[in-house]
Amino acid sequence: MKDLLNPKYKARPRSSTAGDRIMDAALCFESADLIKYGNKGNMTTKEIDFTIEKLIELKKSGHFRATWTTFDQSCN
Repeated sequence: MKDLLNPKYKARPRSSTAGDRIMDAALCFESADLIKYGNKGNMTTKEIDFTIEKLIELKKSGHFRATWTTFDQSCN
């Protein structure tokens, strides 16, 4: 999972169903030893804040090129 954080994969396509992607992000951050979640299905406010802050950091660094929720959006 932590390979999704690797700069080698910067700006590669990723689907974007918000609920699923938050869980994917949590799995990535935990496998990269950045955080240990108590319960990823019921995160604390501190865990949510960390996760969102890291995602914003990655977005600002250009790690994510675009997100989408439908196949048609992914084509555009």
